Amino acid sequence: METTNKNHVVLLHGLAGSPNYIWLPWLRAELEKAGAEVWAPSLPSPLAPKLDVWLDATRDAAATWGPDTVIVGHSLGGVLALRLIEHVCPRPIRGVVLVSSPFSSIARFDWLVTFFDEPIDWAKLRSMASSFTVLNARNDIVVPFDHSLRYSEQLGARLVLEEKGSHFVGRKAPVVLAEAERMMGRSKSG
Repeated sequence: METTNKNHVVLLHGLAGSPNYIWLPWLRAELEKAGAEVWAPSLPSPLAPKLDVWLDATRDAAATWGPDTVIVGHSLGGVLALRLIEHVCPRPIRGVVLVSSPFSSIARFDWLVTFFDEPIDWAKLRSMASSFTVLNARNDIVVPFDHSLRYSEQLGARLVLEEKGSHFVGRKAPVVLAEAERMMGRSKSG
C-alpha cells in the first residue's frame, strides 16, 4: 500500500476474526465508496494468534504507512495496530480507532499474553499518530469498558462509550464508520 494524497484505511480484525467477519466487509465498502483505499489483511492463526506472527504478516505494509493512514483495529487487532505503530511505522500516521480493544490480557492463554509481554512506549505512540479514538460499549462482555478508559488516559484519546453494542460484532457499525470518516477528514495538524 503506497502512500499518496488518498486516504488509506487499514482494517485489522481480532481474535477468531477475518476481513470477512462482522462489520469489516460493510465498513470496507462504505470507506471505498467515500474514496479511501482500504487494506484488510487476513491475519494468520486467528484462533490462537501470536504477536510476532501477526507483526511479520503486516510488517511490509506497515513500513509504507504515513500521514494519510488511518487504522481501525477491532479487539486484538487494535493491540496489533499499536504494536505496529510502535515498532514498524517509519513516520507518524493520521490516526487510530481502537474498537473494543483489550488493554491487558483478558484470559490466561500463552499466545494471548504475547501481545502484552513487553511494556508499551506510550510517549512514542502519542508521537506517532495525530489522533486516537477509543470505542467501547458499556455492555461489552468480552472486553470491559474500563479497558477503553485506560487507553484513553494513556493515549490522550477521544473516548466514545456506547451504552449498547456489546463487543461490536454486528454486521454494521455506524459509530466505527463515523470515527473513521472523522479521522479521514482531519488534517495532519488537526
